[in-house]
Amino acid sequence: MSFFNRIFSDRRNKSKEAPKKPESSIVIPEAPTAEYAQLLQFTQRLNALLLEDRYLARSDYKQLIDEYADINTFFQNQKTATTLGLYCEKFAIPAASVEAFLRNYADLSDLREGSTGG
Repeated sequence: MSFFNRIFSDRRNKSKEAPKKPESSIVIPEAPTAEYAQLLQFTQRLNALLLEDRYLARSDYKQLIDEYADINTFFQNQKTATTLGLYCEKFAIPAASVEAFLRNYADLSDLREGSTGG
């Protein structure tokens, strides 16, 4: 449920601000690696999706999950091999942003699969 807390707490805080127009294109800052650039793009696309004032279906998340499966595998492999810290240090990438990506990706994957309980 922490995923939903992050979503709704952000929405509550943003609803107090003046409404912003959605940007037509996503601008990604220059990243030290292609993998980190993809991570940033995923994060921005997820945030843009969550800011939309509409019902979000599983299919909305499925596209993100499918599109960024390779980058998730890359960072999961780094984490499993315990080289993620070295990778982040070498390229001056915040490890917290990689960990947040892995958590968000896992949470979205769980949403995509749906509930198996009855």
